[in-house]
Amino acid sequence: MLTSPVVKNFCELYQKLNKDNVDQVSDLYSEHTTFIDPMHEVHGLAALKRYFSSLYLNLNSCQFVIEQVIESDNKVCLVWVMSFSHAKIKNGKMIKVPGCSHLEIDQDGKISFHRDYFDVACMIYEHVPILGGAIRYIKRRAAS
Repeated sequence: MLTSPVVKNFCELYQKLNKDNVDQVSDLYSEHTTFIDPMHEVHGLAALKRYFSSLYLNLNSCQFVIEQVIESDNKVCLVWVMSFSHAKIKNGKMIKVPGCSHLEIDQDGKISFHRDYFDVACMIYEHVPILGGAIRYIKRRAAS
């Protein structure tokens, strides 16, 4: 059960976020927010909107399914699966990437910190010719 309105709004927006509604992140994030994922770090709402706009511009589709929400005071952990399609990755076929987000909410009810954790190899590198085969081989060897 979601207890805070900001978490409910976050989940609703991310389940429908696309290139046409990126500006709606302004309703959720503070002006001085920090966003970090395995590939980028941005500071400030304007930079976050530019980053999301560039990400979603090249996606065929992207959906998040939020599987679990853990809230404690002003900190939130969301466990999710992202399904996305990009014309230049895996010939545009759908790719599923599990991950989680750590959020911190300020006194105004805005997200002041957002860090995503996910496997970049699963998301991109495994789908690059030659490199993908090498990464999958290494993962199989490590698992045995």
